[in-house]
Amino acid sequence: MKIDVPLSIPEGVSFPEYGREDQLRRWIWRQIQIPQPMYLISTLKPGGVPNCEANSWGLPFGFAPNQMFAFVCGRAHHTAQNVLREGEFVANLPGAAIGATAVRAARSYAENEDEIAKSGLTAIPSRVVKPPRIRECFAHLECTLEWFKKTDSEGGLLLCGRIVAASGDHDAVTGDIQSKIRRTRPILVMPWNIDTERMQLTGGPGQTTAFADVGEVRHIQEG
Repeated sequence: MKIDVPLSIPEGVSFPEYGREDQLRRWIWRQIQIPQPMYLISTLKPGGVPNCEANSWGLPFGFAPNQMFAFVCGRAHHTAQNVLREGEFVANLPGAAIGATAVRAARSYAENEDEIAKSGLTAIPSRVVKPPRIRECFAHLECTLEWFKKTDSEGGLLLCGRIVAASGDHDAVTGDIQSKIRRTRPILVMPWNIDTERMQLTGGPGQTTAFADVGEVRHIQEG
């Protein structure tokens, strides 16, 4: 049986226990659970202060030599402002082993604070761009801004960068698929769920987001 998913919050429905009503605007994604890879986007604030954002709206795509990474971010965020000003960023891939630390990058920090250090992570120099890589992440995509586009009238931006350098831990980039996944355990983010039929939140008290890592790898025979 198929049921319809409303595209916006139905009239008369409220979730006072949610805590952050603004996040309910991500309405469909609270009901249709699409696991989304987490990226830590590192940039530089004015004065060269490191900045970091936990982002699950990213997409690597393209074929050599046109390999790109795009992500959605609000113009009000330090990350978007830094990318527009400096024209560079790094998409770092965290594993489940540092998941509890990585999610700290989603917190709000002051303009002059080193958000990588405040999140409990370590900045290391990148190979090509000025924004740093994050040591604890297993892979890094260094990018220069290629283009950006408004996604709505409220400050949403789609920022697309050209990958100019890639690097990773030895265990993350060598070996077969199973061994790479077993060693890295990429994080998949799932927003706090709304039961579409009952219009009720599910999850633990105060929980807004859950994350999981990739499980069994299955091969499909072609032909």
